[in-house]
Amino acid sequence: MAVEKIFQDALALPREDRARLLTALAVSLEPGGEARPTEAEWEGAWTAEVDRRLRDFDEGRSAAISHEEFKSRARARLR
Repeated sequence: MAVEKIFQDALALPREDRARLLTALAVSLEPGGEARPTEAEWEGAWTAEVDRRLRDFDEGRSAAISHEEFKSRARARLR
């Protein structure tokens, strides 16, 4: 059977490659898993978001708050 051959071939892979294969197979079983972004896509999206937030701060469209203020607001929202 083809699946058994694939399984045996997968077991012969180095540990890191087996882990990558396992992750890819698990993701493919999730709803919408086939369309999941790659690590490079995630990194690019986060870089763009950080750049946008820094630009907003530099241009006065957002303001910094202290860590204590952040914790206070977060606790209030969680109640």
